[in-house]
Amino acid sequence: MARFMCYNNRTVDRKKCSGTDGTIGGLEKFMVDDTIKGLNPQQADAVQTVQGPMLILAGAGSGKTKVLTCRIAHLLNQGVRPYRILAITFTNKAAAEMRERVDKMAGEAAKEVWLHTFHAFCAKLLRMEIDKLGTYTNNFAIYDTTDTKNLVKQVLQELNLDEKRFQPSAVIGRISNAKNQLKTAEDYAKEAGDFYEGKVAEIYARYEAKLQQNNALDFDDLLLLTLKLLQENAEVRSKYQDKFDYIMVDEYQDTNKTQYNIIRQLSSYHKNIFVVGDDDQSIYGWRGAEISNILDFEKETGINVNYGTYSSNEELLAKVSVAKEGTYDLIFPSDYMVEIMINRELIQKIDVNKLNLSVNLKNYIGLD
Repeated sequence: MARFMCYNNRTVDRKKCSGTDGTIGGLEKFMVDDTIKGLNPQQADAVQTVQGPMLILAGAGSGKTKVLTCRIAHLLNQGVRPYRILAITFTNKAAAEMRERVDKMAGEAAKEVWLHTFHAFCAKLLRMEIDKLGTYTNNFAIYDTTDTKNLVKQVLQELNLDEKRFQPSAVIGRISNAKNQLKTAEDYAKEAGDFYEGKVAEIYARYEAKLQQNNALDFDDLLLLTLKLLQENAEVRSKYQDKFDYIMVDEYQDTNKTQYNIIRQLSSYHKNIFVVGDDDQSIYGWRGAEISNILDFEKETGINVNYGTYSSNEELLAKVSVAKEGTYDLIFPSDYMVEIMINRELIQKIDVNKLNLSVNLKNYIGLD
């Protein structure tokens, strides 16, 4: 049973429906505001359903990122403290555009939202916490592509290895891929199947040692050491799990194993995790992105969500007509299409007496 819940777009009578905690039967109060202007009903539902985990799957150009941005603004509009919201995306450009949109919608409050790329978020966290690992100080350097290439060249010289045989860019690529798969130099050495891979493992080990000696991290280390902190340091883990009431991730299909586990660690307390993605594309596949993370989201949360949008009632009818029984739990046709779908036995009346609803929510939908 899918737990993707949607509500009609209408104003709530606060006196009639609100509980003492400002919620409707444990769910966030639902008010029409500027954050849902220009959204279709499905997008508005995604923006305003804020409790619990949610996965949004839709194709390119369907407005997934817009939904995420509007959701941040909606949370701020509802009084959520901005520094308790974490929003993650993949590129600096995407983060800047999202920041600009949220600032325009929510104003000054939006500036305190943690809205970053994965690497920027991890760097920010590590600046405050990395000393707890005992191997680095908080003023660590971040090595860029040129720095890492020069470091690998130093290692090659020390090991008397030919750069033509062990091209630095190729070696760096193998090390990066290993890190994205959470494999240490020792792990890599154990799996080495030939002379070349054995030497890469040796380069990897010495490269890591030099990074530590220089109090430096490469881009992959930003992710790896953040995950290490969250997994091994209970104080740090508890601090950041409690800190973020709401976590949102854009382009979730592009997450690699390390990024997936970071998000899993951070969201395991409040469980208000909202991810949007397209299971038909993975732009960052070359960096170890795993489309299986979308499927793992459903496995981890116990939610089986098949969410789609449609441009017309006719398109909705076509989709539902060819779908296997049980594919959709909720659909939202409008006006004339409801009768057509009833006549074709594609939808049936909900027996609300079988639903576990609070008193406030029953009052809201007109039940005694």
